[in-house]
Amino acid sequence: MRNLAIVAGLVLLAAPGLAGAASTHKSTAKSESGATAASAQQKDILSNLARDNMKEIALGQLAIQRAASDDVRDFGQRMVNDHSQMLVKLATYARNHQIKLPAMLEQKDRQEIEPLAKLSGEQFDRQYMQAMVQGHSKDVQALDQHMQGSDQDLNGFLKDTADTVRSHLDQAKQIASAKTGAAPRANR
Repeated sequence: MRNLAIVAGLVLLAAPGLAGAASTHKSTAKSESGATAASAQQKDILSNLARDNMKEIALGQLAIQRAASDDVRDFGQRMVNDHSQMLVKLATYARNHQIKLPAMLEQKDRQEIEPLAKLSGEQFDRQYMQAMVQGHSKDVQALDQHMQGSDQDLNGFLKDTADTVRSHLDQAKQIASAKTGAAPRANR
């Protein structure tokens, strides 16, 4: 549990200004500053993205600390770097659309991280990479589904995010395959 608290603290440090970057939702179409207000759907999508990014950062920190292999540690570092950048871009987008993002992981996310926080070495590597394949597969599907909407501004933002997540998924599959000797399953 101590490790989880450390990881949660690192997530907050990795996303400076996230909590302050988002403002409260207003029902007007434009504020005095020119920022556009968001729909409930946009708020849900962006809040979920924020939580996913924070979770990936936390899991990446665990990989840096607990992985046996350099490729898994390097992947974890990539997750921290890329998802931190994505979180900063997300915070800016949210601020411009008057969306308040979550500032910390939810209990269910912490519960998903906790079992991995108890592992280390090769066992961690296998479990972490399988979690990366499953998580990024779900994220790609969700992003593709969200891009079917009519909000072109949101679709453009989501496309950039989806491209990065697809790259993560491809790399995760390669590493997971090398760790298990078999192609990883995307969904259970």
